[in-house]
Amino acid sequence: MTLPLLIGGATTSKVHTALRIDPAYKGPVIHVLDASRAVGVASALVSDTQREPLIAQYREATMTRSACARASAAARASWRRSRRRAPTASPTIPPARRRRRQRPGVHSFGDWPLRDLRGSIDWTPFFRAWELAGNYPAILEDRDRRRKRAARLFDDAQAMLDRIIAEHWLTPRGTVGLWRCRREGDDVLVLAGND
Repeated sequence: MTLPLLIGGATTSKVHTALRIDPAYKGPVIHVLDASRAVGVASALVSDTQREPLIAQYREATMTRSACARASAAARASWRRSRRRAPTASPTIPPARRRRRQRPGVHSFGDWPLRDLRGSIDWTPFFRAWELAGNYPAILEDRDRRRKRAARLFDDAQAMLDRIIAEHWLTPRGTVGLWRCRREGDDVLVLAGND
């Protein structure tokens, strides 16, 4: 297949696309942030005048990202060195911090109040989805024009979150599995019972 391939969403990145997907596919591979951004790219791909410049632009950016990522990977520690530096003991939870629900097994949490989870939201990916690079909360304190845009966006998100909580749009639920484990070579063994 040589049709243009559009890759995007929260689980991908431009570097991942350049390093893993582009080399495995014969046609043009274009990373788009999310589905809302794909429409403009798709429109350009069906255009007689915009298609080739767009593909050339993405190919050049892909080659640059690939080169940077390979250089970064070369600077990382080797596998052998990483093994030697591996921790030898598992961290333990101090007795004062142990809670009853930290016992091994599967634990389900239903009807969790959304207002309790609000403080745990990582807003950094939210800003990146809106193409505002920077980490929360620093992005709201930057001294450039991006700060104003980020502040407006954050205020809108807070207002919507207030409404979601007040009107009970969502019912957060979760299931967590806690298991004893130990390292054996490069493997992590999950232990059940007394095994």
